[in-house]
Amino acid sequence: MSLDIRKIVTIVDETLTEMGREVSPPVRRAAALAVIANPFAGRYVEDLTPLIEAGEELGKLLSERAVAALGISGPAAQGYGKAALVGENGEMEHAAALLHPKMGAPVRKTLGKGAALIPSSKKRGGPGAELDIPLGHKDAAFVRSHFDGMQVSINDAPRAGGHVRHARGFGMKNCRTQSDGRRRKEDERIAVRERQREQTHERQTHAHRKRVRHRFFVRDVTNERLEQGRRALKRERDQAELRETQMERIAQHRINRGQQCLDRVVQTMGKADGEQNGHDR
Repeated sequence: MSLDIRKIVTIVDETLTEMGREVSPPVRRAAALAVIANPFAGRYVEDLTPLIEAGEELGKLLSERAVAALGISGPAAQGYGKAALVGENGEMEHAAALLHPKMGAPVRKTLGKGAALIPSSKKRGGPGAELDIPLGHKDAAFVRSHFDGMQVSINDAPRAGGHVRHARGFGMKNCRTQSDGRRRKEDERIAVRERQREQTHERQTHAHRKRVRHRFFVRDVTNERLEQGRRALKRERDQAELRETQMERIAQHRINRGQQCLDRVVQTMGKADGEQNGHDR
């Protein structure tokens, strides 16, 4: 796809003080944005390959623009992020096609590395809509000091049928002071630990999936045997209950016979007593 770019906007944000305290060195962020035409606006298209290819081109173009705006080399960048805003006639999938399949590789090439996933967001809006760009450490996603973001907008974009496209926002810290050099080294150590932890987690997850698959197989076999055992126990219990019922019936029958005999004896003795009393009188 040949990019139809209407305009490119570059923004540099530099924080010098915070809550009355000096920020040294200043925190510097840059955002490079491109407004491009959406060839699929207002219609459904199954194959979004042209937008995927456009995302690759924008990844190179805008990452280089953002680094140049900060006046640093690519490897000196500490964080990155990306976001896309589609116009009213665009689809969210159009934004996803630009952001995800191919954009990461040229950005990482510009920066020299980038082990962490690139934070991203997408939304739909009209001219002047605000776009929040999430930022994170480029080599370790869990370094909390680099959880950040930028809010950007272009007053005349996106128009109906187009995109305002922010390819990457880079979070930087000026690496001039000795203290910041120590901080950078500490960030690098944290990044290494985070990568090791992520790799360990991936290995454990892989091993766990293997164990789970094996366990599912064993569980199926075991469940079948347990079911057979339960059926056998039920048959034995039913037979035992039947025998117990039969014994209760036999015992009750004997009790009833004994009671009948006792009743006849009592009746006989009562009759004999009555006849004796008659003779005595």
